[in-house]
Amino acid sequence: MLKRFEQGASSHPRTTTPLTDAHAGGMYRWAFWSDPKGWNLIQDGIEWFNWGEYTHVELACPDNETIGATWPRVRDRVYLDVTDPNIHFYDFKAGVGFTEANWRNVEEFMRSQVGKHYDLGGIFGHIVKQDWQAPDKWMCHELCMEATHREGFALQERKPAYRLGPNDMMMSPLLYRMK
Repeated sequence: MLKRFEQGASSHPRTTTPLTDAHAGGMYRWAFWSDPKGWNLIQDGIEWFNWGEYTHVELACPDNETIGATWPRVRDRVYLDVTDPNIHFYDFKAGVGFTEANWRNVEEFMRSQVGKHYDLGGIFGHIVKQDWQAPDKWMCHELCMEATHREGFALQERKPAYRLGPNDMMMSPLLYRMK
């Protein structure tokens, strides 16, 4: 389970992390989760096999709701706890040419995938470096990277999804970490 909650139904304690422009909303950005060790066995496994700190990524919309692939399916309308210190935000670097219209198209594509199943077989394939992906299912980073690729922006060289993870997306030369 991610540190997210359905709007108005949270028992997750609020943190006192100061809000920045990246947290304030009103803009599109990628939200990457860096979960504490031991918090979730699946997340710990993803972190271990990705050799990096990030275990999950979703599109954060201007209203601070997210769209993304997580067990058991692609979901939207999930309220983002912007005060969570384990969430880091990334945007496209200036000069890349990724516009508000591109972001809206990314959102539209991702919403069109809502209800499709999470690719659990793909996760296990990722761990053992085998292509066990299902063509009609998504892993979190796979959905995000496909949405931007459809806009003509490859966040990383096109490799099979079982060879990429959230950290590969974050390390794209097109993105920067927002303050």
